[in-house]
Formats: sequence, structure tokens, C-alpha cells
Amino acid sequence: MIRVRNPPSIEPALNVEPLVTIAIPTRDRVAYLEQTLRSALAQDHAALEVIVGDNASTDGTQDLLAGLDDERLVVLRHEENLGMAGNWNACLAAARGDWFLLLSDDDLIDPDFLSYCLSAVGEGPPPGVVRTATRVIDEHGELLGLAPNVGGELDEADYYLAWFADRTGHFLCSTLHRTEALRGAGGFASPRNLMLDVRMGFLLGHRHGRVDLPADKAAYRKHESSVSAGARLRDWLEDGLDVVSLVQELVPERARELREAGLAWAARRNYVRASDILSAPERLSAILHVWRRCGLAHPPWPGAFVSPRSRWGRRLRELKRSLTARGAR
Repeated sequence: MIRVRNPPSIEPALNVEPLVTIAIPTRDRVAYLEQTLRSALAQDHAALEVIVGDNASTDGTQDLLAGLDDERLVVLRHEENLGMAGNWNACLAAARGDWFLLLSDDDLIDPDFLSYCLSAVGEGPPPGVVRTATRVIDEHGELLGLAPNVGGELDEADYYLAWFADRTGHFLCSTLHRTEALRGAGGFASPRNLMLDVRMGFLLGHRHGRVDLPADKAAYRKHESSVSAGARLRDWLEDGLDVVSLVQELVPERARELREAGLAWAARRNYVRASDILSAPERLSAILHVWRRCGLAHPPWPGAFVSPRSRWGRRLRELKRSLTARGAR
């Protein structure tokens, strides 16, 4: 059951500014949610609604939301856990905005994120997505690095190749979707509902065009848990291979090149996930599964066989830090 609180009565200022929906799906992350909400409500774009999709949280999320008095805020309270894709698409179904930003409950956007993105949309047919560069922060908000957005310099195939090579990022927090196009494509979905954001971003960009902006206007929070995905490795691999197949379909004239780069990317990412599995037999089985599914063309590196959380993994990390320190002297 879904309850809607405080439906806003916002109209675009002077019928000029398009209404934008920022959707924040959440579950039991009240400590981060408050920061994320503040960054959303601090936007300098006036025509705004903020939807919080509370996916049956059991912490203090309801109390936090009940204490906020802002006519732009809409709360969807799901009495049962709909899963990630279910919550995302419930937010999309409730959105009234012409543009839609799905902001994870621990990510942040700068106050001028929306105005910066919308200022780049021209007079012609609107694009499917508008993207910025992205800062990567840790659990405490400390800067880990910058994920650049080089898409504006590249044609479509080269953009996918750059993403496979980790030369450009693709994050929900820095991707503004055109709502009509997103709904027309069926909303967020992928075979295992893990890479549904990337799949939809690529698909909308192909169908309706993409605007890539160089400034970093959003922050993606990287948790230890976000890189510890060994338990779902096979699902991650299948969703990754689905993305590889998708880009081949989108640019068939360069399908072979995209497949080769995509399989290398899928193997590399999933060997890292496999290395996180503590059980040595299960880790070996996972590594061999990745190698087979990626066509036996991209063998694992020796370090993939050692879990970074195992005793030997910790010793290898200590040795690496020691050698790095010696080299710096």
C-alpha cells in the first residue's frame, strides 16, 4: 500500500521553468537520507518536487520525514519491500516533472545541479539524458576521486568504449532523465535488476540523444558494501553481459569491437567481485564461471585467486603499502 503525503501544488514559474522531479528511493538509511534530502531541497531551480520512496524502512526514516514541512515534498510509504526496481519505478509512476532525477539516499547534488543541466538543453527536441561529471566520496563524505564525463567529445560507440575502459563514469546521481522518454522505454529494468540504471541511460541516449557536461555537480557515495558483491556475482555478470549485448545492438557496425571491450570489462569487474568471496572453493568456482562466460578470452590475474579479506590478502596489502612507502622515500 502506498500513502502520499503533502502533494505539492507547484507550477513552473511564469510557465518557463520545466517542473523537475527528484526521486529519492530509501530503506533504513536515515543517517544519510537527511543529507541527501537537504541537497535536493536546496536546488536553485524553483519548479521542483521531491519524492521520497520509503521502501518499508524500519529505522527512524518515518520520523525524519514527518518532521519536514515543505510543500515540494511527497512521501510514498511502501508497507512491504518492493525491491530496488519496484521502488524506483513507483517513484517514476508518481512523478509529475518533465525531467526526472533518481537520487540514491546517500548521494548528493550541488545546489545548481538542475539549473546547470537544464541550461544546456537547447530549443530543439529535448535529449533523453543530460549528464555531468561526478565526485566519488567515501562513507564520511571525504573525496576519493573524480569520475569525468568525456562523452561530449566522443561519438556513440567511442562513448561506450570509454565507459568500458573506466575513462568516463555513469552514475544515477549525475544523470537527468526526460520523464516521457524514460516511461516510454518501460522504466527501469534489466535481467537481474542490478545494472538497470546504466542500461536505461544508454538506451535513452541512443534513442533521444545525450547532453554531456564537464563540470562535476553531484557526489556518489562509495561504501565498502558497494564493492563487496561476491554473493551476487552471477547476477552482476549476467546484467553486465546484457549491457554488452545492448551496445552491440545500438551500434551494430562496431559490434565486434564493442563486444571485445565489453567482455574485457565484464571479466575485469567480476574477477574483483570473485576475489571478495572468502571460501577458496567458491572463489575458484566463481572465477572459472566468469572466465567461461566471457569467452575464455580474458583469463584472471593471479591476485584474483586471493581474497583481500583473507589472511594472505591482508598480507599482500601490507606488502604493497610497504613497497609504495619505500618508493616514495
